Amino acid sequence: MSKSKQKISLSQSRDIPFNRLVLSQANVRRIKAGVSIEELAEDIARRTLLQSLTVRQVLDNDGAETGMFEVPAGGRRHRALELLVKQKRLARTAPIPCVVRTEGLAEEDSLAENVQRAPLHPLDQFRALLALREKGMSEEEIAAAFFVNVQVVKQRLKLASVSPKLLDVYSEHGMTLDQLMAFTVSPDHECQEHATDFPYGHAYGLRHISGEPVAMSDEEVATAEALRAEYDKLEQAHSDAEELAEDVDQRLGEIETALAALDDRPVKYDPEEITRAGAFVSIDGSGILRVERAYVRPEDEPAVPESEQETCATDAGAIDAAAVESAEPEVSSPADQQEPEEDEGLKPIPDRLMTELTAYRTLALRDALAQNPDVAFLAAFYRCTSESRVEIDVKSVVFGNQAPGLNDTAIAKPVDDRHHCWSEQLPRKPGELWDALVAFDTDSRQALFAHCVALSVNAVHESWNRRPRVLTHADRVAGAVDLDVAAAGWSPTVDNYLGRVTKARIIQAVREAKGEQAAQLIDHLKKGEMAERAQELLACSGWLPEPLRTPGRAIMTASPAPEIEAGSPVATGGEESAPIGGETAMAESNAAAEDGPVATEPHAVSAE
Repeated sequence: MSKSKQKISLSQSRDIPFNRLVLSQANVRRIKAGVSIEELAEDIARRTLLQSLTVRQVLDNDGAETGMFEVPAGGRRHRALELLVKQKRLARTAPIPCVVRTEGLAEEDSLAENVQRAPLHPLDQFRALLALREKGMSEEEIAAAFFVNVQVVKQRLKLASVSPKLLDVYSEHGMTLDQLMAFTVSPDHECQEHATDFPYGHAYGLRHISGEPVAMSDEEVATAEALRAEYDKLEQAHSDAEELAEDVDQRLGEIETALAALDDRPVKYDPEEITRAGAFVSIDGSGILRVERAYVRPEDEPAVPESEQETCATDAGAIDAAAVESAEPEVSSPADQQEPEEDEGLKPIPDRLMTELTAYRTLALRDALAQNPDVAFLAAFYRCTSESRVEIDVKSVVFGNQAPGLNDTAIAKPVDDRHHCWSEQLPRKPGELWDALVAFDTDSRQALFAHCVALSVNAVHESWNRRPRVLTHADRVAGAVDLDVAAAGWSPTVDNYLGRVTKARIIQAVREAKGEQAAQLIDHLKKGEMAERAQELLACSGWLPEPLRTPGRAIMTASPAPEIEAGSPVATGGEESAPIGGETAMAESNAAAEDGPVATEPHAVSAE
């Protein structure tokens, strides 16, 4: 017969006269923090005591009860009550609700109460303040009731204008409070959601206006010269010092900041161009306002005379100032994929995660291909010969909303910088492009060609558009440029992979990178803890999930991967593999229609 588990017994609660309570020396709180005793006393007077005191019997030298009780947890409340007694607003013998502890240590009671108390999340605070306002309290009354500045209340209540979707992101620690507050400048929820981050490559295909920096005024020139002279004088005077004095170092920093502000000149644009150009305004991943100015949409371009249109139509390879023709943004599957929870087994990677991973890989592949004109030529030539095509219609593919945060990744900057550089060098009018290309030297033409071909690469997983041959061609290109996505800046984290796959995949990743012993250290943990611990173990390991690996390139493994059942989408072994096919990874309008079945397995990690 099985024994029933013994039930726990809670400490006794009782009312004790205030004059029988004394502060305990076991209270661990020594430093004043939070609401003052005076404010707490006023709050108790207004609302009475909302939380009981934790007390213990005071014993004499013989261990006998004295009838007095010490307060190891709740000292601030005791002091507030004491102040109310002194003010004759509370009777000395008033009954005080107490929890009487007998087990453990008094210091343990005090520490537990202070450490285990969770502060109210700002979003919960906002919702509570909003409920009070909706019940008739003014902002001033709310501020007075909770002893905060009325501006704090107004700031929190501003969150009522923020989109519920963004509030959900904030509640899941997807942004900081300062970042969230930035969205309160506009009450339009749709604009707020768009402003979180434009899709990567959103400005590709748009003409960028080249303005002229405004020259410094005589006064600014004089200020800059004086600052440089002061900087040189300070630097020379302390050139022999091993370490600069704090005030000198601070002044040098101030001069550098002032000079940088003077050198950052405003740009003057053609007034006629200003009427048709616009700007992208968004909030980047660090919460800083991002403004991208002087872009012209195709529909806002001035009408081209018919004679020029005919000329442009005959110009071979004519492209706009961005060097590529923009494609419509690709939109992810309308149904958001649910991330796996505590399920077991090596289940396929969720479609949404597959899309984000392959978007990063595509961007890394674009960067690598743009730096290798020879491989770019082969990739383009392969497309021509494999499909018996005599012309290449290069399109720059925008990732749409498939890869959140891609704009802020390390790999995005060199691609964007290269694109901006070329767009500045190319003429605005297509009719002038041929002469510009002729004027380039051979190396420049090859570099521009590689950049244009690279922008056409699209190896992003799309759950609604299976393209096995496209992914195969991307794998071939990746192998030719020896693509290493880990070296390009990707590392497994809870947010980008580990927290979004099954526990079995987390363990497999640690096993591959660190060995069986490391995998056994985490296999008993809950999924959240397991993902966090795995992130620490995999940091700087160079390990990559299958969608990011390059076929034929050795991967970092500490021990052989476990056997996988037949038909599993997980690649094994120390080398990556991919199927053989004939379709290219470069974007084309009829890719989906021409994508037929292949003799071998589709892409090894495609989500089902």
